[in-house]
Amino acid sequence: MKNFKLSKEDESCECKDSNFQEWNELQMQVSKVQFRLDGIINNPTYYRNILDRIELLTENDEVVVTVDSVGGDLDGCIALCDVLQATEATVTGILINRAYSAGAYIALCCDNLEVRPNARMMLHSFSGGFAGKDHEIELDYTFNKQYIRDFLSACCEGFLTEDELHEMYNGKDFWMASPEIISRLQMRQVYNEENYNYTEDNQDTSGAGEDEECNNCTEDCCSECNQLDEQ
Repeated sequence: MKNFKLSKEDESCECKDSNFQEWNELQMQVSKVQFRLDGIINNPTYYRNILDRIELLTENDEVVVTVDSVGGDLDGCIALCDVLQATEATVTGILINRAYSAGAYIALCCDNLEVRPNARMMLHSFSGGFAGKDHEIELDYTFNKQYIRDFLSACCEGFLTEDELHEMYNGKDFWMASPEIISRLQMRQVYNEENYNYTEDNQDTSGAGEDEECNNCTEDCCSECNQLDEQ
């Protein structure tokens, strides 16, 4: 039997001639922002710091918001919904106990919503008052009525039907326990998938039947093409 050993030269070898797969490694810092809405929804100023922080998040980050609120200020609700929908981070809502009014709309603006067994939800239209001169009150009410309804409709799209939205604007309150909330979230998921597929199909066929651009850029060709277009 032969005994094999490395020579002195081999022992000190740094494998300069060996081939290895090279790679680049990028270490990234991931942020997870967590906060609780467990009281009355306040005005936007109250949430200024958390809104500014969420604005800076990237697609690698995550936001987790726990909702247990009876509702509150409409402007604060809109500010929170706006930043949660606009952020590139993944937004997860955790619904415990109550999500009434503004609390419900904030929960519905999350990318994912975890519904705890004892969760409750109540959806209704806005309430409030207007002040000012006669024509100012009328203009204020007319504009904001449509503006707020558009906002609420966007929050509830796929979660409430069109008929239910009309019922809500006519004064009906929608009360739901955990099983119905989960069922409606599943219904909304199907709605969003169907709507996404419909949009994709329309984009795929939007250019069908259009004339291809002429790539022959000679003067004679362009004049001939123009004549054909005129005919």
